[in-house]
Order: sequence, then structure tokens, then C-alpha cells
Amino acid sequence: MLRQSIIAILLVLFTVLAVGIVLKTKSEPKKKPAQALIRVVKARALSPARLVPHVYGYGQVRSREILTLVSDVKGKVQASSGVFQEGQPFKKGDLLIDIDSRDAVYQLRIQKSQFLQKANRFLAQIRFDFPSRVPSWNRFVSKIRFNDPLPDLPTPLSTKERNYMSAQQMTDGFYAVKRLEYQVEKYRIKAPFDGAVMTSQIRPGMSVRVGQVLGKIIMDHHFEIQTAIRVDERRFVKLGTSAWVLSEAGAILAKGKVTRISSHIDKSTQTVSVFIAMSSSKLKHGMYLKTKIQGSPIDNASRIPRSLLTSESELYQITNQRLRLLPVKVQVREEENVIITGLRSPIQILSQPITGAYNGLQVRTQ
Repeated sequence: MLRQSIIAILLVLFTVLAVGIVLKTKSEPKKKPAQALIRVVKARALSPARLVPHVYGYGQVRSREILTLVSDVKGKVQASSGVFQEGQPFKKGDLLIDIDSRDAVYQLRIQKSQFLQKANRFLAQIRFDFPSRVPSWNRFVSKIRFNDPLPDLPTPLSTKERNYMSAQQMTDGFYAVKRLEYQVEKYRIKAPFDGAVMTSQIRPGMSVRVGQVLGKIIMDHHFEIQTAIRVDERRFVKLGTSAWVLSEAGAILAKGKVTRISSHIDKSTQTVSVFIAMSSSKLKHGMYLKTKIQGSPIDNASRIPRSLLTSESELYQITNQRLRLLPVKVQVREEENVIITGLRSPIQILSQPITGAYNGLQVRTQ
């Protein structure tokens, strides 16, 4: 019994050993080589050409004229000044503020009456000393009116006549009256342009003093916008070039011209201020809007989407069905595109970026 068990065990071991030898000697199947991954991409041709860039920025709209009105005289504000209220529109020449001027007017008429007496005495005297000048002086005296400005003083025809006029105090008297006429005009402040009242610090019946601020007025429909552009794009912006103001949706609100370019660089933002003048009824003082300035043409340039740049100065070129990094120089950064230079001849590039791209990736174009 024991002998049979030992024989059985030896037979099992021999069988296992034989099967192992057969399996070991059996040749392993050859692995198939892995095929290289080929990406299918969309491509486009890119050729250098002469391009006109657009330089973008943001800025605040300001009225071209903002005047602070300050009183040069003292007196009580008349009821006719009731139109001088915040937001009130006006036309050039409209009366904005009327200050009681009766005292100044009376002083003017007294001075003018004294001058008229002096002019009549002078006219009687020159009949003997300058008889040929009588007609000119007679016309001058006849035109003097209490409610009208003095006519122009006759121009002396010789040094002797000039000295004679000065000796008779005709010149002094004339300019004394003109000075009072100018002073009376300061009681009635008229609009120097079409616009609107920005702020008002007076009301009818209020007494004002010399040097008191009366309010502010702004010019209507004529504006200036100060926009900031990158320092490296400053060389493409010139005086007199066209510019546009855009809404957030990109619609053109107004067209203007570059009137000034600052020579100062903002250290914190590395930008330069550009000033654009324009006229439009769609703009309002204080609006913050996007600007687009037409730049100077760039030779041998190309325009591509910003997303095709892999870094600040590289993009993928398709050469022999592989992606190759190509160094380029960015000249202008537009809203969605960049203008680059550095291409010597037409090339093929990706028409849209792909994920997982790397230098040397094998591709197939559609």
C-alpha cells in the first residue's frame, strides 16, 4: 500500500515537470509594434502682407469745454436767472445769469454825460487848430448815445493831433467810459457756446460777492476722451489719425481724430495717454467707453487669433505633417487678434488651437 502511494506521487511530480518543460520551451508570440498617434487638425495658410492695425483702449468722455463761472461784480441775482439750474440746456448767446446792475449803469451814464460835454468843447476848439478834422469829430459826437456803446474814437492823423487829444484829456475820458461799459457787461453773463448747466450755486434773490463761484457749464455735443494705450503700441499712433468710440457691444457711437499724445508714461500701468476729439449727440460727459484708433500700416505682417499663440512669441507651424514651434514678434494686440511679424514666406498653421499639442506632434490636415 505504501509502495503504491509513493509511485503515485512520483508519477504526479513527473507529469508536472514534463508540462513545465513543454510550456517553457514553447516560443512566445511576437508583439506588434505600436502605431504612432496622428492628430487630425484644421489648417490655414498664412502669408505676410501690409496691414493696418487697430489700437484699443478705454477712457472717460469729457466735455471739450467745462467752465466755472465766477462773479466779477457784486449784487443781487435777478429773477431772469431762474433758468440757471442744474441740467438746464442753453444755446450760445442765451442769458444765463443776470445780476442787478442799476448802480453800475447809473455810474456809466454819469461818466458818459461828462465825456459828451468834453467832446463838444473839444469839437469847438479844433475848428481853429485842426479845421480839416472837424467832419470826423462831428460824426463821432453825433453818434454818442446813452444806451449804446461809445463809437470808435477818431484816429489822429499826426503826432501833433494825437498830443492835442491827450492834452485835452479826450483819450483819458474815452477809455474811462469804455472801462465802465466793460464793467456793466459783467452783470449779465451769457452762454459762450451751446451746452448745459452742470452745477448751480445761486438762486434768484441771492446776493453775490466778487470772486464767488456761481456754477459750472459744459459744452454740448463736443467731447474729448482720454484713453490709455500700451507703451509698445505708441509708435503706431499718430496725430490726426482716425479713432472711434465703441459701446460694450462693439457698436460705433462716434468718430473722431487724435489731437494730443502725452509724452508721460504711467509707471504703474506702463501706458500712454492719447486724447481723441469728437462730436456726437450720443455721448454724455462722464461715460466710460472703449476706443479704437487706426494705427500706421505695418509691412510684412500677419493677423492671427490670440488663442493661436502658445506663449508671448511662438505659434505652431505645420511642416511635413508635424507641428513645429515658430518664433514670431507681436507688434499690436487687438481685441481678439494679434498682428505679428517675422514670416519670410507663406506658411501653414493651425486654424484653431488643439489640446495636448507639442513640438513634433504628427498631424494630418483636413
